[in-house]
Amino acid sequence: AKQRLFGDVRAGKVRFLIGSSDTMGTGVNAQLRLKALHHLDVPWLPSQIEQREGRILRQGNQHDVIDIFAYATEGSMDAQMWQNNERKARFIAAALSGDTSIRRLEDIGEGQANQFAMAKAIASGDPRLMQKAGLEADIASLERLRAAHIDDEHAVRRQIRDAERDIEYSTRRLGEVGKDIERLVPTTGHGFSMVVGDDAFTERKLAGRALMKEILTLVQLQQQGETT
Repeated sequence: AKQRLFGDVRAGKVRFLIGSSDTMGTGVNAQLRLKALHHLDVPWLPSQIEQREGRILRQGNQHDVIDIFAYATEGSMDAQMWQNNERKARFIAAALSGDTSIRRLEDIGEGQANQFAMAKAIASGDPRLMQKAGLEADIASLERLRAAHIDDEHAVRRQIRDAERDIEYSTRRLGEVGKDIERLVPTTGHGFSMVVGDDAFTERKLAGRALMKEILTLVQLQQQGETT
C-alpha cells in the first residue's frame, strides 16, 4: 500500500504527503514531482532533518529549485530544540573535519549548524539572537571565501614556478638543438655516407645491409654469452 501511494505521488495523483521521521525519513522514493518540504516539528537529531530533506533533495527530482520550510512557535521549546540540533551538528562537523586547529565546537561555523542557529534565533523571538546568527553566517561565508582565495594564491604560485621551470628547460633545450643543427651533415642525394665497422658506404642500400649484418652479429654474440 505504501509503495502504491508513492507511485501515485510520482504520477501526480496525490499532491500532499504527511508523515513522521520514522515513517517517511527513509525508504521514500517519491521525489519526482516534489516541490516543497515542511518541517512541522523539530526532531531530536540533525540526522533526522537530513533524512527528511533527503526525500526531496535527491537525484530524480524534476524541479531545478525546491522549497524547504521550518516552523517554530515564538517563546516555546522550539528554540531549545533547534539549539540542541545546532550543538550536535557542530560537534559532528568538528569530529568529521579533522582540523587540528579547532579547539572549541564554536569554531565550526558553517553548513547545517548555521541553519539550526538561525532557526533557534527566530524561534526565541530575540532580535539580538537573530542578528548574532546572521553575523555568524556572514563570518563563516567570508572565512570560506578567504580560504578559497588563499588556495587560489597557492595554485597561482605553483603555476608560476612550473612556468619558470618550463622556460628554463626550454631555453636550455633550444641551445642544445641549435648546436645539433650546427653539427648537422646533409645526407641527401650524393651527400650520403656511412661507416659500419671498418667499411665506408655511399649507397644507402649497401649501408643498410651492412648495418643489419652487424646488428645480427651482436645479437648472436649476446645470446652465446647468456648461454655460457
